Amino acid sequence: MREMDFGECLRRSKASEAQSDDADVIRLFFDGDAAEVREASLSEDKQGIDYVATLSSGREVRIDAKRRYGCAQYWPGGVPEFTLEEWSSRPEAGDPGRLGWALDAKKQTDYILFTWPEDECSQRHIVPFQMLRKAFETNLSTWRDDYKYNARQPNRWQGRRWLSSCVFVPAPVVWRAIYRAGSLDVRQPRRQRVGQLTLFRI
Repeated sequence: MREMDFGECLRRSKASEAQSDDADVIRLFFDGDAAEVREASLSEDKQGIDYVATLSSGREVRIDAKRRYGCAQYWPGGVPEFTLEEWSSRPEAGDPGRLGWALDAKKQTDYILFTWPEDECSQRHIVPFQMLRKAFETNLSTWRDDYKYNARQPNRWQGRRWLSSCVFVPAPVVWRAIYRAGSLDVRQPRRQRVGQLTLFRI
């Protein structure tokens, strides 16, 4: 498997063309309500945040941008895929590893922005992070079996090498899973007690 140059990926994502596209897309998604879209500060960046959009109300929305290059040719039927990271760094002997961003409940991001170069795919998706995380957590085992799964992706950056793992899931499949993760039906038999309330998950 080809080794991924993390530094090159970072340079591409920080290129002015990509950043300009991201900022425009964020403004479009908020339908003009984003009074300002700025790059994240260094401390915010370390928390997995790429952009902060300030709405006209003053509310700040934190966004992590995920842009992939050269992948559309591998999409079955031309349907865009979301790359969902299971392990940022896989556990190895003496190393507990680091959980992937898509499963990190501590992540401070509100939304994930999935984009690709326009000549590959003109679609843009902005996804609520915690619902995405829940959907991924629930479906991970199935998705590893059903879709492309890079269990041991080699990476390098600044002399360091490590292995990560991710699953490539068609966007419509993820959106349906998010709908199910966020939907409850009080008539269904699968019960879950939450305080004094009984929830029935679809």
